[in-house]
Amino acid sequence: MYRVIIGSPVDYEDVVAYVYLEGGCIAILDQEEGVDNIRVEFFKEGLDKVKKFNLDLLMEALLEAKRRLKGN
Repeated sequence: MYRVIIGSPVDYEDVVAYVYLEGGCIAILDQEEGVDNIRVEFFKEGLDKVKKFNLDLLMEALLEAKRRLKGN
């Protein structure tokens, strides 16, 4: 299960999409360089901690976040 939340943090000019998997925020998608150049930034807990996610679920969550940022 994943969750996507659209927000407007003060350090970004445009809205962003927060991607939550397994209860924590793992990434943020921004459209600072336009809706056709959406970037993803992954959060890390530290170099000694590796987090594994189901690839299909991760891709589904990221694509949903991108779709919502584009307003589709």
